Amino acid sequence: METGSRDLVFWGSSGTPLSTSRTSNHYIRAFCTHQSLGGSAVLLGSSDRRVRVFDMARPLESALLLPAATDPMASTSSHVSTVLPANFVKYRKFQAEGVNVLQEQMNKSKADASGTASRTQEGQCHAGPEPPAPGHLDAITSLAITNAGGQNFLLSASRDGIVKVWK
Repeated sequence: METGSRDLVFWGSSGTPLSTSRTSNHYIRAFCTHQSLGGSAVLLGSSDRRVRVFDMARPLESALLLPAATDPMASTSSHVSTVLPANFVKYRKFQAEGVNVLQEQMNKSKADASGTASRTQEGQCHAGPEPPAPGHLDAITSLAITNAGGQNFLLSASRDGIVKVWK
């Protein structure tokens, strides 16, 4: 994603910025803006099942907003949260071919060996079925922000037909 004058490019891949070679099969499938984002930010939904916020005015404040269902989650002895481990995603800003580039860098070493998240602590017993994963299991196809009762909610839909509502 880039601004109209191509003075800032968001490069959500570890591949060489501004190149035409594909190092990833993932791409942005959905985006939305809203006044609650401050006018300079856009939400991006991707085929990698994640939602990012890209802030054009403050690029280094861009972030991975919602993880994929298979991303590793930070945990404590009593529960697993929807918060990613520290340093799971970093952003770096630099110049390439005279253009400011904001590149996302995933720390793959934080993932389990299987590449999926562990939702329960080892040896921990719990009654009932496993709770649903907090993120999406398929590509995000649509994003919207709505206001109900004075509170904003993010709605995200994925290719598998699941719609999630986020506070």
